[in-house]
Parts: sequence; structure tokens; C-alpha cells
Amino acid sequence: PGTLLLLRPPADEKTGPAEEAVLIDLVPDASESLIASFVCVSKSNTYRMVTHEDVVDMALDKDPISLGGSSAQEILAQLPERSKWLRDGKGAFMVRGDDLTAEIAGRIPDLEVPGEAPEVRAQQDRVNFVENALRRHPFFDRKDKKQLLQASRIVSENPVKKSQTPKFLKQDDQEPAWREFKSCAKCLEEFGYVQNGQEVTELGKLVGALNADNSLWAGTVLLSSQVIYDMEPHELAAALSAIIVDFSRADMFVGLEPSEKVLEFVEESMDMQQRVVGAQYSNGLDFNVPLDATYSGLIEAWALGTSWAEILAMTSLQEGDVIRLMRRVLDVLRQIPNLPFVSGDMGVSPQLRLMCRRALTLMDRFPVSDDLTYTIMDHELLEDEVHLNPKP
Repeated sequence: PGTLLLLRPPADEKTGPAEEAVLIDLVPDASESLIASFVCVSKSNTYRMVTHEDVVDMALDKDPISLGGSSAQEILAQLPERSKWLRDGKGAFMVRGDDLTAEIAGRIPDLEVPGEAPEVRAQQDRVNFVENALRRHPFFDRKDKKQLLQASRIVSENPVKKSQTPKFLKQDDQEPAWREFKSCAKCLEEFGYVQNGQEVTELGKLVGALNADNSLWAGTVLLSSQVIYDMEPHELAAALSAIIVDFSRADMFVGLEPSEKVLEFVEESMDMQQRVVGAQYSNGLDFNVPLDATYSGLIEAWALGTSWAEILAMTSLQEGDVIRLMRRVLDVLRQIPNLPFVSGDMGVSPQLRLMCRRALTLMDRFPVSDDLTYTIMDHELLEDEVHLNPKP
């Protein structure tokens, strides 16, 4: 209670600015779903009962404001009866406040509307890239392109029988894995990980040793990022989660924001993400290239020593999903110190390897790691920091 929020404008003011409000309490809805409704008092002295979809931002960096002489339970007890509430969009309701809430609303400060999220800009960049590629294609200016597309659909729905396939096409049709392999080799060659079409470079061996869903993407970011060397261990763990975790859903709620350095890292990585996506696209590859800081705040808070109960209270993710998320980050943190060394200063520096061990040590706590399902060996940790997070 007392947390400052930015809510979408009321339904009858769709084009208006976001509205400042203060959280009174969370109340479960009738369906007893995991996500409760937010009961708030807006700056215009209006009771608003909204869902997480109506929350534009949470001002967690500002101190909660006082509810006056009343507790949250006392204010909830004085809510108007259900018949007086007006519907305010999907799953939301509103009703005019009273003298008690007027005094609270008067203390609500103006809040700055957050800018566009980095992941939204990254997605828009991908869309712009594909649209520009389509416009540059010779097919785009053809007047008969609709007829040709229709003909291609007809052909795909009525494939040529194998006996009618020309001999020079049969080998490629029977070996799609080989075609994908050659496309991957071309893509790796663009980044200097393969040369002469078949020889793996030192950097290529480093990237190849990294076990991730998209090793090209994760390895390239590690080798190119400058911001990552200015981070503390907890920020490094959060930053890595942004480039290796990809199971965001629109209905997920996370109430913890990552630090400024993590957001700076995400913004810095956007250009490289576009480059990797473009290289894959030009070679006919569609491997996912994640760049999403949605869960970075959870990772950072856990590395800073936040309790497991507090972590679960700040997200709608199930406990098993949170553990799986954090273990994926641990997997990468365990690998980086053991990546092959590269001559010169082009590989992963000793500084970054040491920082990964420190981050691993901070995150090595139950229930993320235990003695049965996921064990981190003592030699992977830093002895002088183990006392910060002793195992139970």
C-alpha cells in the first residue's frame, strides 16, 4: 500500500495521458486467479479497480506515500457498494472518491511517463528491416505479384511427385540438413568465426564452446559489448538473462525493474541484434535472437540476496518457471569462465571470467541450486565470497 502507479487513462479518455494513482491494496477476483486486482486512488480522486494490464508503470524508485490516518483495510471497508461502480474497460471499474480519498489524492505527485521499452524498439527495428528487405526485392514492384503468389500457393498445395522431380533438384530436396549447415557456415563466416568456408577461427572455437539456444548471438554479444565490463556481478547476471531467456508472455507480471546499467546493455545490444537477425535472414535462417529484460529484475534481486518469498511475490510466474529461468542463467555463468582463451585481447577477458564466478557465487542459493536436482561444484565458486550466501 502506498506505492505510486501510472495507470492507463479511463476508458472514456482513451487518448488522454496516463493517470497517476496510489495503490491501496490487492484484492483477489472472483475466479481466484493468480493475478489480483489493484485497488487504487487516482490523482483525480477516483477509486479505480484495475488489472495488471492497466498498469503503465510502477514508481518503485520513489517512496510510498502515506494513506493518512487510515489503514488499507479501513479504506477497503469504506468502498462504495458494487452497484455504484462503473465499468472502465475489460476487467476494470471506477467510482468517484470521497473526502477520505481526496486528502490522499492531493499528495500524489506528478510522475514521468516511461519511454518506449527497449524490447519494443528492437521488435520495431526487426519489422522495419523485413519491410525494407521486401521493398528492395525485385518481386515487390511487379504488377502481377498477386497472381504469382496465388500460383505459388497452388503449387505448394499440389507438390510435384518425386518421380517428376528433375535430377538436379533431388539431392537438395533430400538433404535439408546439409543446406541448413551450409547456411550456418556462411552466417558464421560473416562474423569471422569461420574462414575459407571450412576453417574455424579461434573466436569461432570460443563461440562454439558456448552452449546456448543461439550461440552465435550470445557469443557475439559477449565479445562485442563494452557496457558488460563496467557491471557488478548482480548486474552481469541480469544482463545475461536478457540475451538467453525467451519465454515472455503478454499476461506475465514482473514487479522488479533491472538497474540502469542492465537497460543500457540492452540498448547497446540492439544494433548487434539487428545485425545478427539480418545475417541469419539473408542466409535463410530463423533462429531466435532474444533481447528482453522482462525478467532481469528478478535475476538481479536474487543475486542481491532477496528472499525466495519476496521474489515470488513480485511476479506472476509459477515457482518452477522462476527456478528454470534462473538455472538457465546459472548454466551460462558456469560456462563463461571455462571458454577457450583467444590470443590478444579479442576473447573473453579474465576480468569477465572472474565476474561470472562472482555472479555464480551470489546466485548459488536454495531452491535455485540444491544437492539433488541442480548442484554447483565448490571449485566453480569463489571461496572468499561463499560466506555471503551460505548453503543451508
